[in-house]
Amino acid sequence: MVVEVLNGTTVVGLARVMTTELRRAGIDVVYFGNWRESALDSTLILIRRGDSSFAGVIRDAIGAGRVVLDPDPRLLLDASVVLGRDVAAGGDLDP
Repeated sequence: MVVEVLNGTTVVGLARVMTTELRRAGIDVVYFGNWRESALDSTLILIRRGDSSFAGVIRDAIGAGRVVLDPDPRLLLDASVVLGRDVAAGGDLDP
């Protein structure tokens, strides 16, 4: 699966740290950066193409995430992971 990781919080470096966690779980992260908003309470796993059967692997790797079907074939991704405060509050952010 091919994903991007986007930081939807004000915690600097969160997307980078979670990218490392996802890569350790065998997930191909091709981009990480910031979401258009920085006030998400809950992490979202936006399914961009295909079915959502792989979403559980993402959720297990980061410890949170609500799965939402949001197809966007222009992105050439299986999923966009938008990190919320639930992930930021739950872990050690040392890279």
